[in-house]
This record gives sequence, structure tokens and C-alpha cells, in this order.
Amino acid sequence: MGWTMGLFRRGMKDPVRATATVVSSSQAASNVMYAPLHMNLVVQAEGMAPTSVEYRQRAARTKRFPFPGQVIPVEIDRSDPTRVEVLWDEVPTRDEHLRQQADTMAAGMGSGGTGGPVGGVPAPGQLPPQVAGIVDQLQESFPGARISMTGSGAAGQAGEDRLVALERLADLRDRGVLSDEEFEREKARLLGGA
Repeated sequence: MGWTMGLFRRGMKDPVRATATVVSSSQAASNVMYAPLHMNLVVQAEGMAPTSVEYRQRAARTKRFPFPGQVIPVEIDRSDPTRVEVLWDEVPTRDEHLRQQADTMAAGMGSGGTGGPVGGVPAPGQLPPQVAGIVDQLQESFPGARISMTGSGAAGQAGEDRLVALERLADLRDRGVLSDEEFEREKARLLGGA
């Protein structure tokens, strides 16, 4: 892929490093290594206004497909910010991204009571952007599920255990170990205690 990125960069008149917030991203089957990728992004670089971009790539490594809400490193053409090159070597894999999110969430939950949720329900605007992104992803992955967060204690541990179990179920489904019906049945069983 290095030579492909080099070709695109040579075509840029004024390349600059930027970030792209993923608004939406296509999904790929779990049994393929490469697949077409279609994303809607908001790219942003220092001194430039944020720009909405539709990004397409014929073959991208599926284990690095970004999630909605994820911020990824890119290079854009300052003279035409809709020309975007994703810096794939710096995009975390799905597993790395989920681990980073879990670490961020744990740090936010363990930072004490300042600005934290009351009764497991945070007030609007009180969630750090990273945690809000995780909650959005969970709600998108599990429509109808009630997402609640607690700072510590047994309820927090139970919520973390449930989250880990849901992630494992999703992984088993993605790898083809569980059928969609089995996944939905187990998800309903796990969320029944929510």
C-alpha cells in the first residue's frame, strides 16, 4: 500500500497532516481481509475550516476499518481539502481501538465524582467526547439497549462484565462462530438484566 499512498501524495499540491472524524463507515464481512470502504468524514487541519468529505477506497484492510466517531490520521491537500489520503499505518486495528476505548472509559469512570453521572445517567454534555463516542457506538451496535454508566462499585463491575460479554458475542458473530439468531438470543439474555 505504500506505493499507492505515494502516488496520491505526489498529486497533492500542498499536502498537510490532518485528522478525520468518521461519521459513517461501511462494514465488511468478517471472513475477508480486504474489502471496498466507503466513509463520510469531517476533515480538519490547523488553520483550516472543517470540511465534509465522502471517501472511497476500492480495497482496504478490513481489520483497520474505522468506527463511526473514531478520529483517524489523514493527509489532505490544503488547496483542495476534499482530497484525502488515510494514513493507514497509523490507524489502529479494531482490537486496538476497542482496547483504547475501554482504557479511556475506565480512566473517565475512575477519575472521581466531578462531572460524573448521577444514578448511572449522565447529564447531557457531561460525557467526555471519547466516552460519548463509545456510548454512540454501543447504541448503534445494540439498538434498543439501555446504556448506563456508573463510577464504581458492584454495579460498575456488572456493567463492565456485561460490556465485555457483548463484545465477545459480537466478535464470535463476526467470525462466523455464532449465527445472527444465536447472537440476538444471547444479546437479549445479557441485556435482560439491564
